[in-house]
Amino acid sequence: MSCQICVEVCPFDAIKMDNDFEASATGRFSDLLWTKERLAKPNEYYHQVHPTEAADVDAALAAARAKAAAPKPAASPAPPAPSATGGAPEK
Repeated sequence: MSCQICVEVCPFDAIKMDNDFEASATGRFSDLLWTKERLAKPNEYYHQVHPTEAADVDAALAAARAKAAAPKPAASPAPPAPSATGGAPEK
């Protein structure tokens, strides 16, 4: 239908609209069910169809990868636990 409702509600931004409408088939059952491999398109195709949006998505993904790969600062040591008697921690 190309209504794009699935694109709007996808929480992972995993669905992108396509300009390829030649997916019609004559089979009633197996031709209607597409696998992930059959639906998938390479990133280069997305850059041809929506170049501006594809560049933005690639930049956001690169930033997320860089943030995840950045070394995390060392955690400060935990404060000593109170003693069983409820007083100050022993030294």
